[in-house]
Amino acid sequence: MLSLLPAHLRVPSDDLKLAADTDVNLVITAGSSGDALRIATAVHRKSRRSQQPLVTLRFGATTLQSGWELAWAAACAGTLLIVDTERAPLRAQEWLSAQLRAECRSDARRVRVFAAGEGTLHTRVQQGDFLASVYYQLNVIHLRATSWSAAWLPRLTAHERQVLGP
Repeated sequence: MLSLLPAHLRVPSDDLKLAADTDVNLVITAGSSGDALRIATAVHRKSRRSQQPLVTLRFGATTLQSGWELAWAAACAGTLLIVDTERAPLRAQEWLSAQLRAECRSDARRVRVFAAGEGTLHTRVQQGDFLASVYYQLNVIHLRATSWSAAWLPRLTAHERQVLGP
């Protein structure tokens, strides 16, 4: 599965496999929205939902609830990737919470949600800027991506270079 990701991006392969093999929501912490999209695409392609759509939603770019509902409907039976989740306004968080609660009450989950951010989501929950209920509904599995730079390699031991690869 790592072959689907660029060489500069490292995510533990066991975590990727677990995320692909299960049908739960997940939080992706990555350095950029592009990296988050690459990880989400890799997990989605290896999941049982791979033949269904992967839809991206950015609350900041789509401020109308009707746009959020269109994205949710388009992701039906597939995956909804929410980019820059930590920047979602309170109204969007409340809407997402209602959607996730409705999914829990249904017999079959229609939409799998990937929430992507730059690592500040947990901090925002602790500060009271993001709804804890939404965070815990999303954070069933947490994938953390690390970008490795060639400039760091001289500081690594030979064993670390072998484990991490080029």
